[in-house]
Amino acid sequence: MDPRPSEVHPDLARSSSVRELQPVPQARYGRVNLKKYESFKLNRASIKLSNQECIAMQHLGSWLSSVDVKLNAMNLELVTDIASFCEAFFVYGPDDDRKASIDKCIIESILPYCKNDEEVARTLLRSVAHKVVKSTKFSRRRTKMRNFFFTIVRTCLSPFARN
Repeated sequence: MDPRPSEVHPDLARSSSVRELQPVPQARYGRVNLKKYESFKLNRASIKLSNQECIAMQHLGSWLSSVDVKLNAMNLELVTDIASFCEAFFVYGPDDDRKASIDKCIIESILPYCKNDEEVARTLLRSVAHKVVKSTKFSRRRTKMRNFFFTIVRTCLSPFARN
């Protein structure tokens, strides 16, 4: 028996729906706080959400590249793990947009394991919905705070980093 996987997950990072990371515009320009303008705020939030989708798909792509498609076809445990990952990963954005991004990433990730049938993928997702670990407002805030403090530490330590 061949120990190598017969068919691995296609590279999600190169998927057509995944875009490149876009730079998030600064909230302040000199002394002017640009967040007071609703259009700027909405544009900035959509860029952050788009970047979050892109990063999630890169993580899922690297994780699923070693999972055999044929051996794990219709695997409910895999679908549950992917959905739980997406629930935990998406912390930014309004509730509706966040849920749409979660759904998009889950469906795109599990399609190869569902014979590329979106209806089958949605049915599998509904069948394991009760097993998926949902994120709470508290867990999302905790993750945001952790990201914030890691960014500060990374910024403070960057002058000391060796090149």
